[in-house]
Amino acid sequence: MADLKKLNKLRSTARASTTRLIAKYTEIGENEIEEREDELTIILEKLKDKQKDIQKLDREIVCLLPDEEMENDSIVCENIDLNIRRAIQKISKEIKSLKFQETEEARSRSVADFAMKNPGMKLPKFNLKSFEGDPLKWRSFIETFHAAVDSQDNITDIEKFTYLKGQLEGPAADCISGFSLTSQNYQEKKGLEINNS
Repeated sequence: MADLKKLNKLRSTARASTTRLIAKYTEIGENEIEEREDELTIILEKLKDKQKDIQKLDREIVCLLPDEEMENDSIVCENIDLNIRRAIQKISKEIKSLKFQETEEARSRSVADFAMKNPGMKLPKFNLKSFEGDPLKWRSFIETFHAAVDSQDNITDIEKFTYLKGQLEGPAADCISGFSLTSQNYQEKKGLEINNS
């Protein structure tokens, strides 16, 4: 029984540690993308390690439990393991999303750098991803648009507005579809976009 008591104490400590890690994940603020990605990666690795430790302890404990306690312990173990798996999946998805966002920002910067080094040129032909209205993709789209198009002094506002309208689809396109291609309308819509980003 001493071994069972010790194993239960170790398992309780490991479970408490995973609870703290999951809480730490929810407390991470809106840091810079790279810094947030690093913090999440550390938490993810620790969670995976703790999950393995807990699973090992679960297997050892179940062998020592009386038959009448096995079922209840197994149910608790499955629920805790499921919560850990959900947290791991959620953190993994966020890391993947941050990596994508970081790649998009790097691409935006390289397009903007090219445009700044070649001010006499019209916009190069490239495929700016269209925007359909998904709020999660808005910042990436508008930052790319501003870097690649809006920051260019060598094209007119009407050309910029034409390019913007051409990149919008679905509900996003519907929002500005009734506006004429004028410099004033572009300046007004651009102001709304900057305020919404």
